[in-house]
Amino acid sequence: MPREYNRAERVAELIRRAVAPIMGELGRGRCGGLLSVTAVTVSPDLKNATVFVSCLRPLDDPRALIRDLMHHAGAIRQRVAHATALRFVPAITIRYDSSLADADRMNQLLDSLP
Repeated sequence: MPREYNRAERVAELIRRAVAPIMGELGRGRCGGLLSVTAVTVSPDLKNATVFVSCLRPLDDPRALIRDLMHHAGAIRQRVAHATALRFVPAITIRYDSSLADADRMNQLLDSLP
């Protein structure tokens, strides 16, 4: 039986597909082109979207990356509006997803066990 998606999940997926290449372009400076969009969540009222990003190489200060990306949030929203058929594009907030770095750290710890 196919899974039913609510509207917020469909909009989140649409935004994720539109924002991934944009983030790839913007992440070239700090991440060397290794910036990945891990998830997008949209509020139930469809007014706010949170984009979770992760860099595939270790970062000294992920807050600086997020600060740089948030500086471009308006332009990102505008490009998403042009790339999608949404009547209203949610306000975009960008958060750093440290799950990849945490998993790598755990693997290193497990490998170091005797």
